Amino acid sequence: MRKSVLCIFIFPVFLVSSLFAADLKIQYRDGDHGNVSDNHIKPHLNIINQGADTIALDELTIRYYYSKEGTAGEGFHVDYASAGAGTITGSFHNGYLEIGFSASAGDIRGYGDSKEIQIRFHKEDWSNYEETGDYSYNSDAVSYTDWNKITLYYNGILVWGIEPGGSAPSRTPASTAVFSTPEPTPVESGDISFVESGGIVVMEAEHYTARFPGIRFAAFSSWEESTGFADSSNGSALRAVPNRGINVKDTKDGPRLDYDVRFETTGTYYLWVRMWGPTGNDDSLHAGLDGEPASFGKTGITITSTTWKWVNTIVTSVTVDVETAGLHTVNIWMREDGTRFDKLLLTTDPGYVPEGQGEAESPGETHPTPTPVIETSPTPVIEPTSVPTTLPGNIMGDVNGDGEINILDALLCAQYYVGLNPSNFTANASDVNYDGVVTIVDALLLAQYYVGLIDDLPGPDPTPSGEPTPVPGGGGGSVWLVPGQITAGIDSSFTTEIHIDTGPQSLAAFGIDLLFDTQLLSLDATTGDQGVEEGQDGIGVIAVNASTPGKVTISSMDPYGIEPGTDLHILTIHWISGSQTGTSSIDITINDLVDIYTSAIGTPSGIGGTITITLEPDPTSTVIPATTPGPSLTPYPTAGPTGTPTDVPTPSPLPTPFPGMIPGAGDIWFVPDTLTVDEGEHFETEIHVNSGDREIAAYGFTILFDNDVIQVDLDQGKDGVSAGPDGFFVSNNPDAPGQLKVAGYDTLGRAVGTDLNFLTVYWTAAGPGTTSLDLTVDTLIDAAYYDPVGIINEIDGQITVTATTPTPEPTPTPEPTLTPEPVEGAGDVWFYPAVQTVTKGDSFTTEIHINSGYQKISSFGFEILFDPDIIEVNTSMGFDGAEPGPDGFMSIVNPNDPGILRITGLDYGTGPGEDLHFLTIYWIAKGEGTTPLDLTIENLVDYTSNDVGTPNAINGSVDVTDQGETTPEP
Repeated sequence: MRKSVLCIFIFPVFLVSSLFAADLKIQYRDGDHGNVSDNHIKPHLNIINQGADTIALDELTIRYYYSKEGTAGEGFHVDYASAGAGTITGSFHNGYLEIGFSASAGDIRGYGDSKEIQIRFHKEDWSNYEETGDYSYNSDAVSYTDWNKITLYYNGILVWGIEPGGSAPSRTPASTAVFSTPEPTPVESGDISFVESGGIVVMEAEHYTARFPGIRFAAFSSWEESTGFADSSNGSALRAVPNRGINVKDTKDGPRLDYDVRFETTGTYYLWVRMWGPTGNDDSLHAGLDGEPASFGKTGITITSTTWKWVNTIVTSVTVDVETAGLHTVNIWMREDGTRFDKLLLTTDPGYVPEGQGEAESPGETHPTPTPVIETSPTPVIEPTSVPTTLPGNIMGDVNGDGEINILDALLCAQYYVGLNPSNFTANASDVNYDGVVTIVDALLLAQYYVGLIDDLPGPDPTPSGEPTPVPGGGGGSVWLVPGQITAGIDSSFTTEIHIDTGPQSLAAFGIDLLFDTQLLSLDATTGDQGVEEGQDGIGVIAVNASTPGKVTISSMDPYGIEPGTDLHILTIHWISGSQTGTSSIDITINDLVDIYTSAIGTPSGIGGTITITLEPDPTSTVIPATTPGPSLTPYPTAGPTGTPTDVPTPSPLPTPFPGMIPGAGDIWFVPDTLTVDEGEHFETEIHVNSGDREIAAYGFTILFDNDVIQVDLDQGKDGVSAGPDGFFVSNNPDAPGQLKVAGYDTLGRAVGTDLNFLTVYWTAAGPGTTSLDLTVDTLIDAAYYDPVGIINEIDGQITVTATTPTPEPTPTPEPTLTPEPVEGAGDVWFYPAVQTVTKGDSFTTEIHINSGYQKISSFGFEILFDPDIIEVNTSMGFDGAEPGPDGFMSIVNPNDPGILRITGLDYGTGPGEDLHFLTIYWIAKGEGTTPLDLTIENLVDYTSNDVGTPNAINGSVDVTDQGETTPEP
């Protein structure tokens, strides 16, 4: 059997040299917008790690140099920090503020990862500072700029910036330092190798020779042994944990298992894996020999099942070639976390198919040197350059590393910008405009590039490889026209709708082409965006390109997705017929159709229709229903990201002078700008913009306010925000107390005017006092040049909340830094009622309740086991038998396996609360007896991917009684 030995991570020691100094840098912007004489200083800082190594934040400190007039004490506050406001520390010294991190702040990864901090500090007597001449102050830094007058230290050693007096990072420091993320080293290894005999070798998953951690995106993933899976061979199996949606695709980044095998027989071996994938998001792994994977090219070795299955095929059988007798290493890599792995078998017999638990494990032998035969892929080193570079395998703009630039990359940029931090996000492949920070502008450029409005990105020349590989989904995927057939007259206007069946998945992004006959039809460019507008079930903002005759490309996204449906009206197309008669087909090509996990929705298929133009209008039309197959379509070639669109107008030269052509262009203000409301009152403020003569294409606003006085009303609009009649918006982040971040983009730009009612923000008056609405404009650009719309001028507002009983105006006090206290029972998930008795044949419900403590729930995955002979899910109710409760949300439910119900959800966040009615399950009492409701929590996390409390599943039970049979009278 395997002999386990203790292995220690060996951290290499490096001198903190000029190379390391170049790896870390500080960017700065003036968070006070040029106000040099007021009662606070507001530095906004961004730490960027350009190197290859992950560094613990608590090993870093920052110094901001300034002069303080007077002798009053000072107070320090954190308005926002991507590592968590509660992890930031501040201490005042003679001539500078030192900023540090607690151990819970985590790490800053390599390859362009960044950590943003927005702070402010003030004197305790609230007297003014005079910042003119302060060493670290820069009034010209209106956006993040490399700034060497703020210094950064690693374990006390200067690694960035110049101290007052001229001290720069030393090239030959007297001391040395260590930093983390070494080359992957086995976390466990042994001295066993298996012996092949007669062309077959069998290994239990848990009897590996060595086990390695994941790297890069999978750095926190590992294989973990469990005895809790039914029917496991040898009573034990492995699972890739934690299950947080990591998919490394065709890379060797996942945690690895090595199995040393002494082969006596050479030749081709067919590789079989006994595995179990509960859902389509956690059902694949890779396998190979001597470090070379044999399962790249599609979806890995994969099976979606609720029981153990032997799997050998991707498209064809998975094989490895053993060319020489002797010791070799068979490898298993995690591809998707959550995958379960029980046994491994290699055979030279192409007709052999293992059954059940398979053959008994092969005999093993010991060898004295348990060193793995292969080396783990080295962590690539990025040499410092004047512009950002990307990871090997990533091209600029290929955010998720799938080998092409498409609408998914724009979706991930939007999610990242508002703070959702998607797991498959590569920061330095996303900064497509090379300004050093990922914003909604990068998402705008990616969407424009995808639909062909621009020919190239500012980064390296992209070389996408092939079409995307669809990920199997559960049902749905049909896209069709309503009406499917139209008869209209010449020179007439009419509309068609585009509908979609998403099955049980939530729609988050799509990209489609419509092909039509230009001699008969054209788009009515005077309506919507070039003749296209969102339907009543549409998502996000639409990107439209109709510059190619006979073709319109449309894409749209919503970082949060919309509820599933079998008939969603997502688009309306406005048409104009010409002066010729005839029939034009409307062919639909689906480029992308994905859910919130960026998995393909069902099996995407476009069902086209026809439009017949006659001399006289005919009011009749025929609708092709969703269940009727559309015409057999011959796929049209579509221009890839490197294609050059035709008939794209060349923008005229930028007018001079600009900005400032229209008086006040660039002003952003609140309406009303001053408001008095009563405590407990719900109210709203509008954000207005003067765009001059420019069309707004993208924006990002941050509003700071006193959370004790007012709070965002999350029950109104979309998490407290809605687009005004002249505006648009994609996503917002209201989760940081006292801060609201709103972003949006329109690929063509559609708002122009001197007084645009752009956004509405919904508020609740929380407590008496006065708060400013402190507005920061991160981005406000036009569609043609990506230049600022006018001279950006943020005009703050003010809200006064009066108490029921008037109280004296309070003396300004520092805002407290909230440190949430643990809540007893946080993480508990239970059934209500926990135990109930029903009658055979009855329909009934159970609720799932959660104690989330002080956290908001952003993602969950539950599995409920029950006796299908006693109760079954009532799929005719809710969404396949389940629906969100008043305090919950739900994305996907899978009731298709007898005795198992799986429910998952992803949302910006709901709660907190100690008794949230989260889900309702619909049941039918099927047979007499008692069944447990056996609850397993796959994941229960907040938006920072931290566990909600201590997840604790509390089971329930249902007792079904029989009414008894009545004996007929004789």
